Amino acid sequence: MALPKHQRNRIDQFSGDYPITVGRTYLVGGMMISEGRLLFLVRDDEGDPVFVPAAFFDVVAREVPKGWMFSLAAGNRIADEELWNFPVSALWGYPEFVREVRHIADLGEGDSRALAVFDRYLP
Repeated sequence: MALPKHQRNRIDQFSGDYPITVGRTYLVGGMMISEGRLLFLVRDDEGDPVFVPAAFFDVVAREVPKGWMFSLAAGNRIADEELWNFPVSALWGYPEFVREVRHIADLGEGDSRALAVFDRYLP
């Protein structure tokens, strides 16, 4: 609830605290826009992949990492229209994060293959 209402999405009503530490630096492995909110994929304080609202961070490096890809979900438009998104409208990140439909869900489920891929990009 530390996030202002305009920065919260539906998942925030079910999740507790985010396992990150104020003042700590986190590498971002991917970014997603979900329900109009920008989320960063980071390794939390316990070492697990977690999506955290970008509003919790001060961005210190603004370069897009080499090898990152971008995907705009089907049905979304960039010009002359507001993005329609449910639940994810855009992804940026390492290739498997963007290309593999199940990768995000597999990370959340602790799938060993997905975690090995994540570990390769965020050691």
